[in-house]
Amino acid sequence: MENFFLFDDGTYMERKGRNLSYDAGRKQAKILLCALLSFVENSGESKDCKADWQAGTELWVTHSTLEGLAELTKRYNDSLEPEAIRNALNCLISLKILQDKRGQTNAKTRTNSKIWLFALKFPSIDKEENLNWLFKQGGEWDKCREAQKNNSAKVPKTAKEKSQGVDWQEICGTMLEKHKRLTTNELLFADDEMKFELEEIHVPLALVERNKPKKFSEDISPEQGSRLYEPSYEEKQRFEHQAFLEQVINDGVGKTQGHRIALIGEPGAGKTTQLQTIAFWILKNNLSLPIWISLADLQGKSVENYLLQDWLKNALEVVRVTEQQENTFADLFKNNRVWLLLDAADEMSSLQPLTDISQQLTGWVKNARVVLTCRVNVWEANANALENFETYRLLNFEYPQQVQEFIGR
Repeated sequence: MENFFLFDDGTYMERKGRNLSYDAGRKQAKILLCALLSFVENSGESKDCKADWQAGTELWVTHSTLEGLAELTKRYNDSLEPEAIRNALNCLISLKILQDKRGQTNAKTRTNSKIWLFALKFPSIDKEENLNWLFKQGGEWDKCREAQKNNSAKVPKTAKEKSQGVDWQEICGTMLEKHKRLTTNELLFADDEMKFELEEIHVPLALVERNKPKKFSEDISPEQGSRLYEPSYEEKQRFEHQAFLEQVINDGVGKTQGHRIALIGEPGAGKTTQLQTIAFWILKNNLSLPIWISLADLQGKSVENYLLQDWLKNALEVVRVTEQQENTFADLFKNNRVWLLLDAADEMSSLQPLTDISQQLTGWVKNARVVLTCRVNVWEANANALENFETYRLLNFEYPQQVQEFIGR
């Protein structure tokens, strides 16, 4: 669903009530981005703004305030007031030109935060070329504006998921927030004055589609015996973070068309964070209903029983779930409206966790699209149990760029 209403005068209003002026926004955005591009081009310094190129031609502003950005425009261009900058940024966000990185999973954070974090993918690092690409007649701004007008005239493809009076989309969002807090390092919540959102320090990692390990045919000496246990990966296809979301999760590329995905990695590689990112991205883009299960919570229950006896009861906040509520819930699965996010297969109280999962993805549950995380050693020990899954391994930080980026954040 779009977050804006279109009026006859060509302005939009956010659901929270703020009017956006696109005619003014275009001029304001050009002044703002010209200042930011000049700032990065000149390796400028500012206590209220940190910006740099990442992943080639993607401009990331990792720390800024409206007042700090106003100072930049004063330094490099015609001066803009903070409210004009707010309008420019919100216009760019609504046109999907700029990615808002401020607590994407929590609308309250976006509203209350004075800090702005955002990214914009340009065709190059040349300032004039970028400004021309975006603001020339018939350029990217005009294309996105026209697409926005066309979409506003259509009935949304999928409205908020509602059935039997239950807003499943809102419920799934609430449940995801609970699990996010439980699975996030408590250091992030230790001090109110230093509290920050996970998205502010998250450095997206690339993933490699994994082929089966090669078998060693030659003799290996005792000194090299550990090689037998080293996973051997052939880089079939590499996906950067955003490309993985758009191509694998949204477009469904691959042999299972995105219906069965395994994310594997070493302890601390960021599997849970990656899964959280996927879950909230699915919710934000209204792709379906993401349901999170920390597999350690099953405690011997099947996935089906856990969904009905634990997840559904907690989600609906009832003492006892009725048969009608169970049937309505199961219908969401049968109608292919659910993503199951299964975290940490290696933490299940089972000797063969992958085999158990394979046997439980049956009945009405089997219609869900599944993304599962698992440690490499557990996956390698019984990978054939889920051989119908597409497997992607999380890559490590690239040194020094991503290491320095993470430390900086």
